[in-house]
Amino acid sequence: MAHEDKIPRIADVSVASILKSEAVLTFFQPLVSLRRKSLFGVEALSRGLIGDSGEAIPPALLFQLAEDKADLANLDRLCRRKALEAFAPMHALSRELFLCLNVEPTTLDWGLVGSGTLSDVAQRLGVDPANVVLELDESRIADPSTLTRFANSCRAAGFLLGLDGAGGPHSGLERIAELRPDIIKIDRRLVSGVHSATHKQDVVRGLIATADRIGALPVAVGVETEEEVILLLELGVEVFQGFYFARPYPSGSKRPDVSTAIEAVAAHFKGHVLRKINASKEQHKIYAFVIDQVQEALAPTALPELDAALAGILDMHPGLQCAYVLNESGLQISDTVSNPLLKRGVRRLLHQPIRKGTDHSLKEYYLSIKAGLPRYITDPGISQTTGLPRRTICAAYQDASGRQRILCLDISEPE
Repeated sequence: MAHEDKIPRIADVSVASILKSEAVLTFFQPLVSLRRKSLFGVEALSRGLIGDSGEAIPPALLFQLAEDKADLANLDRLCRRKALEAFAPMHALSRELFLCLNVEPTTLDWGLVGSGTLSDVAQRLGVDPANVVLELDESRIADPSTLTRFANSCRAAGFLLGLDGAGGPHSGLERIAELRPDIIKIDRRLVSGVHSATHKQDVVRGLIATADRIGALPVAVGVETEEEVILLLELGVEVFQGFYFARPYPSGSKRPDVSTAIEAVAAHFKGHVLRKINASKEQHKIYAFVIDQVQEALAPTALPELDAALAGILDMHPGLQCAYVLNESGLQISDTVSNPLLKRGVRRLLHQPIRKGTDHSLKEYYLSIKAGLPRYITDPGISQTTGLPRRTICAAYQDASGRQRILCLDISEPE
């Protein structure tokens, strides 16, 4: 019944009454930098207040109360001013902290500078605009020129530009690259469960690569588990926001302590990385052992017996998916001999053995061997021959005639 009583009370609240009484309370949610092991900044989250009861109106519902664009713009300005007023004491104590301020997309045409605008408020409060990130969900704006004007106005006023919801359903890497924001917030739908979803990891890698190219800082939003944090750290994210570290808290109250969570995840990440390094070292020992064995077996083999020798090698090493040999010029001089025990998937018609005579001279593994590396191991990927996860290992050897050959092995990689 308590929930039913709350609905009409919210419905009776008007934007006019909120604006008149300035009945808005700012909550802050911490952003933490794991590289610095410290607080990076806070995001301002505005709540409307209902009369004398002080009950909070959630942000989404608060902005739905606005009946026209003018009300929406005035409410947006009020929320941002209140947030700046609440942030000013924090800024005075620490000039390194950043404030993330959400901007309602429909208010962009109302300007950032001039009388009563955010620039004036920041100046009056002594808040450096360089510490303020104006954050926008670019997917909610259809007109690219509006975004461009906003970005230009933002920078002209000295503020930083942040894009929210990056990697979401309606977000595009091209638009991000064009706007060149200072901060890119990775959509929480990508962050949730990212440690167990390789397709999400691929999208995050793309966002991080874009951020690196334009000099932006990627921030993971909505992290709730240590597994998510560790995986994202591994991918290159250094700043995090979410319940794992702290929930939003009312401005003026004691800020949650994030140091314990930071130290815990930092220690666990170090352990995770060391385990992976040790496992990788052991795996590379296995790779070296296998390729040394295969090279030794192939060395006395003449060209006419090469395919039969490769087939015998695959019988001895069930972890190998396929094998083939190149000449010194990068031309394939053997068939691609595949392990007959492998179960190939439904896409088997798309994945066919590479034919004898194929030119590999532009492949990175060939060029690396020609540059003098004793062996080359590719990153994990999908084999074009089997359609299964694999790494390709290449190494040079001399055959029975004294000619240099390059051995290529596809070895199975755990999914």
